[in-house]
Amino acid sequence: MTYWWESVRDTIALAKEIFPKSKVLLGGVYPTLIPKHAERHTGADVIVHGQLYSIADRWTDLSVYQEAPGYAVIMSSRGCHWDCSYCAQREISGGRVTYRAERDIVDEIRAKYEQHGIKRFILFADNFLTDRRHFRETMRLIVRTRGLHHFQRAHKLL
Repeated sequence: MTYWWESVRDTIALAKEIFPKSKVLLGGVYPTLIPKHAERHTGADVIVHGQLYSIADRWTDLSVYQEAPGYAVIMSSRGCHWDCSYCAQREISGGRVTYRAERDIVDEIRAKYEQHGIKRFILFADNFLTDRRHFRETMRLIVRTRGLHHFQRAHKLL
């Protein structure tokens, strides 16, 4: 986020201290909206402006954690159909809306549950409810997927 740029700078400094031979790429809201500031103040080696569609739907790699986090964030879609004057989403997504395959979302949840013991998930999307079919199908797959019994109570909502 743009208002946390100091934390981004500090995180990049720590990453370079721990992994001195690595290049740090900075992407997201902050460098997309104010790339010159990010270039001058963060210490990142590469500033990425906009969405990298080729990697946007990759699963988060939890192998870098010594201990698995208590929850995982799962992206289900990116972008927005509208162009509200107060929102930067069009600048961030390039006016494009993409949805992940419902099965891929559920497969990522299952893998994190089975491999890392994660039982709490945040389904994050720029506009999860704008495509009702995608939302319903994702929810149905979650509640029907064997082993994800923690989600069974959600079935009554559908």
